[in-house]
Amino acid sequence: MEQEFFTPRQVARLLRVDYSTVMRWIRTGILPAETIREGRRNRHRIKKVTIEMLETPSPPPGLV
Repeated sequence: MEQEFFTPRQVARLLRVDYSTVMRWIRTGILPAETIREGRRNRHRIKKVTIEMLETPSPPPGLV
């Protein structure tokens, strides 16, 4: 069974960006994530479909 969610650290490794960048994207709403509240900390999970959309290159504007 494939994994349906990624942690912010996994996303950072996949996209080759810093962990703090992924967390900033989540906080500002650029990267949709599910937040799981655990005590004083929040855990974030990002759907695999969202990451696949980010990895798929889109054509430059005007070519479509």
